[in-house]
Amino acid sequence: MVRTPARILAATAVGALMALTVGACSGGDPIAEYVADVRGELSDGDNASVNDNGIIFAGKAICGMKDQAQANPSSFGNEKVVALALDNCDVLATADPTPGDGYPAGGEGAAAGESEANAAESSGLTDRGAMPAQVGQRIELWGPPQAPQPGQYVTVTAIRPVTACKGKAIGDQGQSIPAKPKNGRFFAVDMKIENTPAYDSAQPGYYAGSSQQYDFVAADGTALDKVDTLVAFYCTGEESPFSDLKPGRAYTGTKYVDISNSAGWLIFGQSTYAGAGYEFEIPAA
Repeated sequence: MVRTPARILAATAVGALMALTVGACSGGDPIAEYVADVRGELSDGDNASVNDNGIIFAGKAICGMKDQAQANPSSFGNEKVVALALDNCDVLATADPTPGDGYPAGGEGAAAGESEANAAESSGLTDRGAMPAQVGQRIELWGPPQAPQPGQYVTVTAIRPVTACKGKAIGDQGQSIPAKPKNGRFFAVDMKIENTPAYDSAQPGYYAGSSQQYDFVAADGTALDKVDTLVAFYCTGEESPFSDLKPGRAYTGTKYVDISNSAGWLIFGQSTYAGAGYEFEIPAA
């Protein structure tokens, strides 16, 4: 299963006595000492919900987003835990947490493709500060800090070029704005969104599937931060099917984006709240 770093941190958290006990038994192991220090800053409830691997993984994720964490530590959850991670990035770089119960792994009955997602996530963020993802991969999102369980699962089922608008060749469809790409080409992003009962509809920005944020970064580093263009809307005449989501319901639909002709990466759900986001590689036109 894949989780956003912000949620991993927020859930990562038995009190000072346990921390001292673990530290005393660590035998000078810097990773064990780091885990003990983190546990000392977290509540009993948070400690009970995550294993050592999860704490290590969360620390690595924070270090992978070092600039963001330094600039706005509170957005990652417990500021003391953020500070501990940032002070121990060299130590965490040597750690290779093994998936197991807790973070970052799922348990028995994990959906197909989730073990591959864990492997990709444990490798760290890409140069664009996002998690590598594949079409068909089921992404798990926890939502606001201290959420009791995952709030949303998102599966991008296809990313396909659009060659016609409303059944006609791309061009002027009779509206005041021509239905032709502003940036280069239209793509359709087909998605399935599954909200659990824990989905918080009052805070949709924490969920990539609800926040509907897209960026495109070309292979040369050139970025487009506005690919959800008005002309993409005019191509289909359809509003986003994911604008008003409710807990415990599943949705399917298509989001249309306008990206450049060069090879690059479509980045989905990257924000202060939703976390690092997920990137999908797009070939050149």
